[in-house]
Amino acid sequence: MGLKEGTLESLIESRSDRLSPDIVFREMLEAIDCLALHDLIHRDMKPENILYITRSDGQYQFQLGDFGLCNRSVSAHTFVGSPLYTAPEMFRRGKQTHKVDVWSLFVTMVWVLDVRGFRQKSKQFKSPDEVHEFVLLVASEEQAMSRIREMAIFDPEKRASAAQMLVKCFDGEGLSTPRNKVPALNSSPATVVAKDPAQSVPTPTARTTQKFPRGLQRNTCRIEKARVRQAQPSVHDQLLKGPHLAKRQRLQSKDEQNLQQD
Repeated sequence: MGLKEGTLESLIESRSDRLSPDIVFREMLEAIDCLALHDLIHRDMKPENILYITRSDGQYQFQLGDFGLCNRSVSAHTFVGSPLYTAPEMFRRGKQTHKVDVWSLFVTMVWVLDVRGFRQKSKQFKSPDEVHEFVLLVASEEQAMSRIREMAIFDPEKRASAAQMLVKCFDGEGLSTPRNKVPALNSSPATVVAKDPAQSVPTPTARTTQKFPRGLQRNTCRIEKARVRQAQPSVHDQLLKGPHLAKRQRLQSKDEQNLQQD
């Protein structure tokens, strides 16, 4: 790979008026799909790792760089990546597939479009859960992200693949996965970003000592255990327990004796 002119992050900061978010999106989908076809996961998709050059027609061409954390899905088990862009299943030590890159690309596009001032907010988040809640909110409510909201589904099994998004948004242009191998994308807007209740509380192993840059503090992927309120017993149930039960038995025995005497 030859030298590149810079990164997507530096290009955004330069306020270039020739930047096309659609081109960034399509070319990164192509990169993820190509990796997925070979059972590879990049695991660190973010603006700083997207490189660009200027083509002869003046348009930018983008390429995914920094493969230092890339791994095969069968060997990808450790927590790596940049917390701001990292998929929820990474924090919960869930199975890692190329779907983690899909989530990261969605967050990257939120950053590129600066949806709800995300670039500034990204420096203020105190935990990964705050990031995830913001991403889910954007996916469900922002019209600008409605076309690609399937990428932000909390459950990776239900999250769209890069190939599916290429088919949906670009009619399959740039696919590496054979078109006949791409499952139909079937999602409902009402449930597309639904957070799986079973995943809302991570296991104890989900804690990490990873350093959290940009305001994400260390050891902040902690979540308090769910507090399940037990149903309060009715007054009738209480009268059938403890000292009430003994008193009731004595009264019942006395009533039976009185009946026998009568």
